[in-house]
Amino acid sequence: MEKADIYKMLDRESDELASWVVSSGEARSRKELQSLKTVVGSSQSPYKHVFSNIPERDFGKSILISMLYSSADPLTAQTSFFKEFYKFLESVCDKAGLPYKVIVPLVDVENELLAAYGEVLNS
Repeated sequence: MEKADIYKMLDRESDELASWVVSSGEARSRKELQSLKTVVGSSQSPYKHVFSNIPERDFGKSILISMLYSSADPLTAQTSFFKEFYKFLESVCDKAGLPYKVIVPLVDVENELLAAYGEVLNS
């Protein structure tokens, strides 16, 4: 999977995207979740602490939200786009049952997270 794969997910409606986040995030095995936790733990991001208290059942979903946020990072420099995009992700979080605090970038480990998720984004 590549950054373009997750970026194309942003074309979906919030209901559809939330459904995808839930099904893809919950489909992670314990081994895959541990791999994601290891990647986040190795991050230099000042936001990695956000994920330390996320319940295991929500961890995969939370990482997907962060990856969605990170994938649009270059676009968020435009203030008007950022406000709309953040509201969109808040809506996805509401529908997926996730706290807004997971809407943070993990750009420094983005490639590792993409690799850890494998083919899930192509579904």
